[in-house]
Amino acid sequence: DILTPLEPMGAVFRFTPGPRLAEPVRSEAQVRALQPCAPERSLGFVGETVRGVHAELAGALPVLGFAGAPFTLAAFLIEGQSPMRDMGATLHMAR
Repeated sequence: DILTPLEPMGAVFRFTPGPRLAEPVRSEAQVRALQPCAPERSLGFVGETVRGVHAELAGALPVLGFAGAPFTLAAFLIEGQSPMRDMGATLHMAR
């Protein structure tokens, strides 16, 4: 899930009816308040899960993973939800 690396950075989500950021990141101060994500420390369970699935499948099937690219993660943080078509807030922040 692309939200996985955002939680250790300090993002707080509500699920009403889909994931929404409690407070979208719209200012420089909010960007600076985000914590760096140290995957080995805060997301180790992801690697453990992939290794466990890979071992269980024993080569019978490939294991595919998905990770959100930096722009996708930024757009979610800025828009406060899954980015819509216009991404107005994201484009404004990019300027």
